Amino acid sequence: MNDIIIILLVLVVLVYLVFRQFTQQQVNWRTLLLLPALSAYASYTELLPAFARFTPLPLIAGLAVGVLAGLATGILRGRNTRVRLDSASGQIYSKPQLASSLTWVSLMLVRAAVIALAYTPLDHTLLAGVLIAFGGTVFLVSIATQKFMVYLQYSRLQAGLPQQPYSLRNR
Repeated sequence: MNDIIIILLVLVVLVYLVFRQFTQQQVNWRTLLLLPALSAYASYTELLPAFARFTPLPLIAGLAVGVLAGLATGILRGRNTRVRLDSASGQIYSKPQLASSLTWVSLMLVRAAVIALAYTPLDHTLLAGVLIAFGGTVFLVSIATQKFMVYLQYSRLQAGLPQQPYSLRNR
């Protein structure tokens, strides 16, 4: 019975996170740091057993590929996140555009698949260890990169500087 309650709670949180990816959010330190911090903790707790079970070199390769893919998807997501200043209230808001939200949902599905892989008989294979290293890292780096890009725009708007012309945020 407790397992069902935990699964239901996880599903509720997951639905909430997906919903938040398609809505406008006020930019503040909580919104900038909470998801990267939770993702870092989850990645750390998944990587500890993987490094204890497998040789480090393939896992480090999975981490490196995850960092590169995470940077690419994080930049894509950051460029497709609209950051604006509400002149009436003085608050700064961010809203992921469709490409950013769909990329995030895809990354979340990869992350969920990797977590599910850890509970299958395949979890003792080296490929599973590499995928665990990749899955956690790509999600963490993508989230952190996108939040950093939102922070840069937030800082520019707070300082009263114009937004960067290369971005899609002014549409």
